[in-house]
Amino acid sequence: MLQVSKQEKAIKAIHSLIIETRILTGNKASYEKLFSFLDELEYLPALVLQHNKDTTEDFDLYLKEICEKNGLMFIYKAYSDS
Repeated sequence: MLQVSKQEKAIKAIHSLIIETRILTGNKASYEKLFSFLDELEYLPALVLQHNKDTTEDFDLYLKEICEKNGLMFIYKAYSDS
């Protein structure tokens, strides 16, 4: 589970990524691009919900990787700013 101080920001980051998915769809991105993007995103909620260990570092790294790969560093910056 994420550290309490990061949980709300994590949900906001996931929300922002869902909005980006909608934008991709509206811009008629290929189904391959949409599939790949959603495939990357699906792991993030699992990291938030995992109860048996602190997944904060894993979430941070994975979110950063997704954002770097897709030109969405503004989402990562909003998440990582205190």
